[in-house]
Amino acid sequence: MNRLYFRATALLAVCAVIAALASRVLAPLLPDPGQIAFSRYQAVDDDIWLIDLRTRVTVDVTHAQTSREIAPVWSPDGSRLAYVVSGLANQTRVVTQDFANGIHDEHVYRVLGGQLRPRWTNDGELIMAAEDRLFWRHSPQIGERVLAVLRAGGLAEDGASVGRAFSATSPTPDLRDVARSSAVIHDLAREIVSLWSPAWSLDERYLAVQTFIGKQIDLVVIDSACFDGACPRVAWRLTDTPAPDVEPAWSPDNAYVAFSCNDGENQEICIVGADGVGLQQITQTPPGVINRMPAWRPGG
Repeated sequence: MNRLYFRATALLAVCAVIAALASRVLAPLLPDPGQIAFSRYQAVDDDIWLIDLRTRVTVDVTHAQTSREIAPVWSPDGSRLAYVVSGLANQTRVVTQDFANGIHDEHVYRVLGGQLRPRWTNDGELIMAAEDRLFWRHSPQIGERVLAVLRAGGLAEDGASVGRAFSATSPTPDLRDVARSSAVIHDLAREIVSLWSPAWSLDERYLAVQTFIGKQIDLVVIDSACFDGACPRVAWRLTDTPAPDVEPAWSPDNAYVAFSCNDGENQEICIVGADGVGLQQITQTPPGVINRMPAWRPGG
């Protein structure tokens, strides 16, 4: 019995050394800062979880047993995390968790309907907003369809409408042309049927979207600085997997994109380089668990 015990102890020690060495090897490949919040859907409850990319340790940061928490979003400075909590009809409860001071604040928005989620404005105010809309419009100047993004406004806690909430650095805050459809299709060498779930990089140059390419749902990046065709490529494919890749979210340095992926059993969280190289699955959960809506923590 003692011999088996010592063998097991030695094996655990060897595994610990291997894990430590592996973390050192992986560390240069991962961004800094390296924390991602995400929604975890389980049979018992839905919580907000946080994963540290260096250690791959996941932590339940809400621990609620009687409510559902989804849709996390970080404040611009990375100190506060906001998320939706299930509540009464015609209301949306949003909780902000201050990681620096340990303070929880609750906000109630009078939302009658629609898929609104919490978002932060450029100056750090929390509002409820719809997802940005992508659509094609015809441009007589170039004789082509142009991909455009309608930047969503929002709703403040007192019910006031908030416009131009996320586009202080954008040259055209309300309607932004990002790429010619012909250029996008040429670069990807396939027909793009539709695009949705747009995610802007923090410098508002790159736009990640999920799209049908053939029969797959994959992620695409569009470079808005290449609208005039001066760059080698306007758009490129981030992922190419049989299972759906959805809900992209940029890292603070614009070098990586986190998204919800599928490993054949579960919906997990993955990351990939902004050039489409180095895809990694960063969560590993039991069957029946769904991980969605990643949000990369800025500034720490």
